[in-house]
Amino acid sequence: TMDDKSIEKLPESLRNPVREYRSAKQDYDRLANRIDDEVMGLLHSGIPIESLILMVMLRLGEKAEGKLKYKMEELQLSQQLEKNQLNPGDFGLKVKSESVLMQELQAAMQQHSQLMQALSAVMRQVQDLVMTPIRNMR
Repeated sequence: TMDDKSIEKLPESLRNPVREYRSAKQDYDRLANRIDDEVMGLLHSGIPIESLILMVMLRLGEKAEGKLKYKMEELQLSQQLEKNQLNPGDFGLKVKSESVLMQELQAAMQQHSQLMQALSAVMRQVQDLVMTPIRNMR
């Protein structure tokens, strides 16, 4: 990976994309570790299963969103490096073709979409569970 001095040697048009990519990667790594730790803590917390499922789903959705942002930054940087005929490996990127990067981005988008659909279904079920006693009292 590049240090700050190496980034300063880059053309002006590449400095911000490299910084944004590095920041997105570091943010995602921290987010993924934090969420994994939180999920493990939740699993051993003893809270009701409905709340547990909802909280885990929310955290997984947050993680998928972070991955999506990171993959978009990776694709943008890769495209800019290719345009300037620079090697992605010099910038901490794995050397991948644009089609592979697009497939990874598409997979991240699909995962995020599936998690949001599942979260929506869980929220509907929790609402139904809450409303059932109220309906039964009528």
